[in-house]
Amino acid sequence: MKDPISSEPEATFPQLVTPPVVTFDMICKNPRVRTFIAKSDEALALIGYTEHGERHVRRVANGAQMILEKLKHSQRTCEIAIFTLRPAR
Repeated sequence: MKDPISSEPEATFPQLVTPPVVTFDMICKNPRVRTFIAKSDEALALIGYTEHGERHVRRVANGAQMILEKLKHSQRTCEIAIFTLRPAR
């Protein structure tokens, strides 16, 4: 008697698609990110804060990176902290 399971065609599954790795350069070139930082700086200026845009974002990004490195997070996690917070120069 023939085994019915072995005579069936092999099941095929769709290939998993690996999403692209987001890079600092990609973030820097994103016009929405740049606009968001500029507009938030304008809003803070209206309530009396001095330049609180790129300089502040850069400082927070560096601090986040330092904290994650001291906590022994992966290099990729530390990199993500940098480029999600630091704008292009």
